[in-house]
Order: sequence, then C-alpha cells, then structure tokens
Amino acid sequence: SLRRAVPLVVAIVVAYLVGAVSLHAVDGPEYVLGLVFVICVAVLSRADNDPAPRWIWVGLGGVLSIFSLVKVSLGVGIAAALIVTVAFVPHGRGRAIGALAIGATSTFFLSWFGTGNGFGNIVPFARSSAEVISGYSAAMSIEDPTRRYVYWLAAIVAVLIGLFAVVHGRRLPERSRIGIGLVALVVVWLLFKEGFVRHDIHDLIFFAVAPLVLVALTPWRRSWMVVPGVLILTGMTAIVAGGIPSFLTRPDVAVRNFSSEAATLASSGRTAAVIDQSRRSLRFWYAIPNRMVVMMRGQTVDVSPWEPTVAWAYPQLRYDPLPVITDYNAYTPWLDQLDTSYLASPDSPRFILRQFEAIDGRDPAFEPPNAQLAIECRYRQVAADASWQLLERGADLCGSLSSLGTITTGFGHWVSVPTAPNGDAIVARFQLTQGWWSKLQSTLYKPPGVLINFKYAGRNQSWRFVAATAPDLHVIQAASTLGYSSAFVPVTPSRLMFSIEGGSRSAARVRVLFYGIREALVNDNGPHRGMSTSSGQTATRPGTSSEPVAS
Repeated sequence: SLRRAVPLVVAIVVAYLVGAVSLHAVDGPEYVLGLVFVICVAVLSRADNDPAPRWIWVGLGGVLSIFSLVKVSLGVGIAAALIVTVAFVPHGRGRAIGALAIGATSTFFLSWFGTGNGFGNIVPFARSSAEVISGYSAAMSIEDPTRRYVYWLAAIVAVLIGLFAVVHGRRLPERSRIGIGLVALVVVWLLFKEGFVRHDIHDLIFFAVAPLVLVALTPWRRSWMVVPGVLILTGMTAIVAGGIPSFLTRPDVAVRNFSSEAATLASSGRTAAVIDQSRRSLRFWYAIPNRMVVMMRGQTVDVSPWEPTVAWAYPQLRYDPLPVITDYNAYTPWLDQLDTSYLASPDSPRFILRQFEAIDGRDPAFEPPNAQLAIECRYRQVAADASWQLLERGADLCGSLSSLGTITTGFGHWVSVPTAPNGDAIVARFQLTQGWWSKLQSTLYKPPGVLINFKYAGRNQSWRFVAATAPDLHVIQAASTLGYSSAFVPVTPSRLMFSIEGGSRSAARVRVLFYGIREALVNDNGPHRGMSTSSGQTATRPGTSSEPVAS
C-alpha cells in the first residue's frame, strides 16, 4: 500500500517502523483484521473494468477460515468486512462468493481434520463459540481508571481514519465510497470493542492495528500524506504502550534471535535442553508439593482456575480439563452447565488441582457457580498447602434442595441470608432484571459492571458479579462437612446486596431464592446421614423439594 504513495525505500522504512511497533503492542492475531481491511479497500478501489483476481477472493476465504478457528470473534469481524466488500463491488459478486467459498471450505476442512477433529464436534464447537462471544462483553468487561485518557486518543484515531476514508473515496464511484465507508466503520468498531471492552492494556489492540487501517486509505493527489498519518498513529501506539520497543533500533538482535531459534528447532538435542530447562523453571515457579505430584502421577487431572501450563511443566500428569478451559470463561448458563455435566459423568478427572483465586475481583466460589457446587458435592480435599489444593473425585454427597425463602428487592438494598439447619450448605439463585438498555449496551459496547456485596465477620467486601449466570446455583455458605483447609473455604456472608459498579443507582429488580442442601458426612466406611449413595440414588427429606442439585 505504501508503495503507491512513496518511493520503495521510504515505504520499507515506514513499514518496518509500523510493523515493529504494532507487533510489539499486540499479543494476539487482531492485526490480521487490519490487513484484511487493506485488501478490502484495494478491491473496492479498483475500476469497474478491472475486477479483483479470483486468487484474492480464494485467499480471503482461507484467511476467514483460519482465523475463525484461531479466535472466533475475529472470524466474525473478518466475515462482516467481507460481506460488505462483496455487496459493494461493482460486478462479479457471484464469482467472488464462489471463490470465497472455495477458499473458506477447503481451508476449514484441512485445518479442522488436520488438527484431529471430526464431523461430530463441528456443531458443539459452533454452539460453544457462540456462547463465548455472546457473553464476553458483560462478563469480561473491565475499566482501568488510570487509562481513561486513552478514550480521547481513540477519538482522534477514529476521526483521522474517517477523514482519510472520505478523501480516499472522492475519486471513486458512489458504490465504492459507500462500501469503503461501511467496511471502515465495521473494522474500527470491532477493533474498539476488542480493545476497550476489557479496558486495560488490551486497548493497545485498537491503537496497534489503526496504522494498518489508515495505510489502506491513500489520499487522492496527495498520496504521500498517508506517511505522516501512519506515523502519527504509530506514535500514539507507542505512547499508550509506554515507549518504543528497544529492538526497533537493533534489527541485528532480531536476526540473531531468529537464527538461534532456527538452530534450536533443527537440533533435537538443543530442543530437548530448552524444554527441560523451561519445565524446571516452571516447576520452581509453581512449587507444587511433591506429595501432590506423587498422588497425581499417571492420573487424570484438571488444573483450576487458570494454570493449564502446569500440565506441560509436569508431564507425568494426564491433563483432563473441563470442557470450558479456564474457569472464568464459563460465563453463560450453557457453558456452566457444560462443565457441570462433565463433572457428573464417569469421564470427569480423578483429581482437580486448584488455587482459590478468581479474575477481576470475582468471588472464586462463583467461578462458575454450578460447576463449583458440583465440585464441592463430588470432590474431597486430599492435600493442601498455602497455595495449592488437591481434590479427589468421590461419590456425590449432596442431597436435594430445600427452600429457605425468596426475597424480592432492588439494587442497593441489603438481603439477610437465612440460617440453614445442622450446618447444611446454603445456595441461591438470583434473578436480575436490568431492562433493554443494559442489553443494548452489552451488544454495542459493554454494560455497567454488576457488584455483589457481602457482610461477614464485621467486614464488607465487594465482588464483581457475572449477571448471565445469576440463575445458576451459587454457594453462599459451604456445608460444615466440607473439610477444606481454611484458605480454600468460601466466604460466608450474613447479608448480601447487589449494586452497579461506580456507585450509580439502578431501578433494576433483584429476586433471591435461597435453598439449603444437606451434605453427607464422610468417614472410613463411606458417606452416611442418608442423603446420597454410591449407586447415584438420592433420598429426599420430608418437606423438601425434589429439584436436583447443579445438574
């Protein structure tokens, strides 16, 4: 793109600067969306009698398939850009669609079957991916108050891209101008969501890809203007990133690093040495007690909540994760149930190695809620230290739910937690009615964060709350027979309250349904107290509901 505007040497230098800063800033594949935009603008800018070659459409179809498997939301963005592009090419839309289909289907099946997948898991992959995408904005949004100034920089970027798009389109037919404008709008909006829904260091995604977007929009008659425009956006990326990457001025270091890595890959001895050193470093960092490692040797193990690299550091373990890898990603009821059903199946891992932590200040006991209850019912602690807890699968020791009452109130009002008899567990379902505005915010950008506030032992504590899984069963008070070390016992509140992050009031309604669950005692002879048996049959106390627990 730069070669259309400036001499080759200048184009190489600018491309090197932009590429180095962009790749340094983006720890992910999002820059591909910027490169797809470059191609889409080039296609829409061609003369009516000069259609894009078929191989371009085939290649775009291949890119769509590959990056849909790498990151589904990125695939959605690429698909949206391609749909607009095909809709606004002057002619040959049928030819373009056919070539896209050839590139997409052939690449998809090659990638899908080449990674060991089959026809049977295409539909589950699509369904779970749709759940992950639909729930991301509400569950994973965050706002770093120290980075609010970045919104002003983002506005400048959007205005600059818009101006370049208008100037670029002045010499083009109306259909092409509209197409380029719409593609630019789609791409910039998607990049903004990628960077600002989870607004911490993720905002670099937006800024790092912006120069790649701008480089596609060459001003008419003054094409050289694209160079200062691109350098301005690259400078903004460096500001947000905290500086220019040090390797930018030392390409010789990059060449030596590349040569060293190539030599390592070519030598089985050097590769083995690097792997061994990396594993030893990780084992030192994780510091998992040896007695736990011995117990897990050769057994199926899930690592919770977010350290699957443990399985690589300790190859003697048989890594068997829950369907939703890393607990915090199960942020919709369907995903939560996917994990819960697996925990109830005979294929569930024998051991769960976990740390009692959660992302973004969320309650670890709610990550995700149904699955955590299933773990408390089906797994027993067999070892623990200050950081790690090892749970082993056993019989389901939880009985049926017994209603402890229902309370309807609003955000900002405290709700007293009822008392459960005989040290039973207390769980709750929540029905949060936030209205259409919150749903629209979640779709277009992100909704306000929901907090759940606990009063316990004379203290107040606020946790970020995943509203989508509110109807699932949440452990409010663990059973007295849980048997966990104190570091892994969930907080037991006496009162709870929902609020909106930032302290704003809300007219939303809250309905809390409390239940008690009796958990069987465990001794050397197995479970007793008459609630569950090893055959899977569940007895019901007189006066209790027969609603099943967690599944």
